[in-house]
Amino acid sequence: MDDTFNYQGLTMEGAFLARLKFAFFSDSQSNSRTSFIIEPGNIFIDIKNWEDAGNVSGTRINDDYNELIIVPGNMSKRIREPWEQKRVRGYENRTWTEDDEREYMREAVSNPEREDARKKELLFLEKYADSPGVIRSMLFVYLTHERLQERIQHVLDRMPENARDSLYSIQKVMIKRREEYRRNREPDTAQIFRPIEIIPEQVQVGKPYSDFTGMTLDGQEIKLSEILPGKKLILLDFWASWCGPCIREMPVIAGLHEKYKDEGLAVIGISSDANEANWKQAIEQYNMDWLQLISAEGEDRIGELYSIKTIPYTVIIDGDGTILARKLRGEELVAKIDELMAR
Repeated sequence: MDDTFNYQGLTMEGAFLARLKFAFFSDSQSNSRTSFIIEPGNIFIDIKNWEDAGNVSGTRINDDYNELIIVPGNMSKRIREPWEQKRVRGYENRTWTEDDEREYMREAVSNPEREDARKKELLFLEKYADSPGVIRSMLFVYLTHERLQERIQHVLDRMPENARDSLYSIQKVMIKRREEYRRNREPDTAQIFRPIEIIPEQVQVGKPYSDFTGMTLDGQEIKLSEILPGKKLILLDFWASWCGPCIREMPVIAGLHEKYKDEGLAVIGISSDANEANWKQAIEQYNMDWLQLISAEGEDRIGELYSIKTIPYTVIIDGDGTILARKLRGEELVAKIDELMAR
């Protein structure tokens, strides 16, 4: 045995993505898998590390697949997996804090390597838009979320019509199943563990608000203390354009703004976007016509001031400047605002 094997055959289809799965035995049985493109030519798969997908080469599409998908994916995986394991242990032991979650998001989810992998995957999808068998399965993750689909709509538009229509049919089924799952699940809330929130005393419920300076869409600086006079309630909504849950929560925020904007409620969106263009585009796209701010000092200074570790996140402040509630979303947020506005 020289740890090699080969096979050959004929295909009547165009190029398509295939997966190869291995089982190997050491102290315990484990599995490894890799993927490659079946197309005419001699294709080489080299697996040196069972933890990673093997490198592929030898044909045009496989060379691109290796450079743009496998290598960046392996790099991102090596960074992400230790964090995933650490997070699982923290949840199991109920010791995982919101500081831990924020570090996990920064190091494992939003790291430069993962962003590089996303960009290269998009390059691959764009290059092979006319080869649906090659990119079809990679498109599925984009098709169940509107914001993700926006990133690859130009790829879908370039695909052969029958392949695109087939994907749209599958998309409808996937979205329907997802919505049915969300409606029908009945989680045991006693068993759900969420990261432990550690809030500094100065920004806890019952404490006076902390003033800050934000920058508006037109580049003007404004302080919270300039907005507060004459208001019954202030609702601070911490969000970002890249945050899917934040965007899904926007109809709730918009509804509260529309309902109470003339009755003393001031809604203030506070974005942690580093990219100002993305921030402005999201505001326009989702018709967020209430006051929008980013930190005038750069980075996420306002979020740090209020100890915001995860988003979406809300803070409610009354007209006297007292913090009344934190971290309410959805129906809980609506009920609380209704209650306070009725006083």
